[in-house]
Amino acid sequence: MIGSAALTGLHASTARADGVKGHGATGLAHAVGQPQQSELGFGGVARLAIEVPIGAHFGVSAAGQATGLAPGAPPADPRFASRGFGFGLGFTGAARANFAGAWLEGGAGAAITGGGVRPAVELRAGYDLRAGDDSAWTIGPFLGYSHVFQVADALRNEDATVLCLGFEVAVGSRPPAPTPVALPPPPPPPTPPAPSDRDHDTIVDAQDACPDTPGVRSDDPAANGCPSDRDHDNVIDAEDACPDVAGVPTSDPSTNGCPPTPMRLVGDQIVLDDVIHFRFGSREVADGSRPLVRKIAEYLTARGDVTAVEIEGHADEVGSEAYNINLSRDRGEAVKRLLIDYGVTATLSVHAWGKARPRSRGHDELQLRQNRRVEFTVTRQRAVPSTAAAPPPQSSAVPAPDPRSDDAK
Repeated sequence: MIGSAALTGLHASTARADGVKGHGATGLAHAVGQPQQSELGFGGVARLAIEVPIGAHFGVSAAGQATGLAPGAPPADPRFASRGFGFGLGFTGAARANFAGAWLEGGAGAAITGGGVRPAVELRAGYDLRAGDDSAWTIGPFLGYSHVFQVADALRNEDATVLCLGFEVAVGSRPPAPTPVALPPPPPPPTPPAPSDRDHDTIVDAQDACPDTPGVRSDDPAANGCPSDRDHDNVIDAEDACPDVAGVPTSDPSTNGCPPTPMRLVGDQIVLDDVIHFRFGSREVADGSRPLVRKIAEYLTARGDVTAVEIEGHADEVGSEAYNINLSRDRGEAVKRLLIDYGVTATLSVHAWGKARPRSRGHDELQLRQNRRVEFTVTRQRAVPSTAAAPPPQSSAVPAPDPRSDDAK
């Protein structure tokens, strides 16, 4: 019968033109139209083709096809002999279009049948399924129609038409590998925020035991980043009047952080809350006042910044000027010796004022007692270290001595 060449496109599973493809098809065939429909029975068709794709959906091909039909009923006209087995070969070229696996082709050529060569046309339609996602093979059903033109036959000038139904197998290029989707590179990890240091003392808050107060480094986690406290008395050095000797907190900057003491530094004067008493008519410090002198020594030692002190001896108006000068000097020297015995290393000097600088201008015993006294003036003081705050100067009235004392000459 008729062979064809087909133009074939890609199936739904491809998105480009395949390379050269080979097609093979087989199926049932039967003539349509009289007299062949009744004079020939069912038969078969076999077809081979080579296809060259053109673009993604079109192609051209050359094909050869063999068709055989079984004998049917004898001719109705007794003038004609019964047909035997019908056989024909066809060679055609065709064009084929393909979209999403469905295809349609049409072609023209020549058919060799009945001992002659006749023109022929062919139409075919089908659907291809790929054998696998990455397979080069396809298979699918097809329906074909062949028409052979009968020419130069004066006796029976009928064309021959044949329908065929079967399956077509094709082999060609494998489907293209899916193009990998280029994913954007992952964003860089976020830059961790700089460690917090609220008090800007170069010690991060996570390691700073005092994150809101500038401090210094320490091997002790409980003190790291806290203000320096060399004597560990919970009074920072910047506010500690005695930074190297443990003391107690007070509201007085001159005694804050110092051991408990009845004295304080006001300007350059060491102010006492008590009076140093002497034995009657003697230069010796009374036994009851020795603890007070010891506390003065401890205070000077604890401060550490006082390097020179003048001990001033005063007397009342009773007695001669010379007597009062000598007595006040002797009592100043006695206090000096005790201070040295108690560990004071600062330079100590004595100045005797006698009755030249009375504290009270009265003449009764209570007022005279206020004038019999020993005072301490700081004459040299070491510069305050950067970690300790210098006590601010303040004015304060000197308390009156205890009127019950026996500070008499």
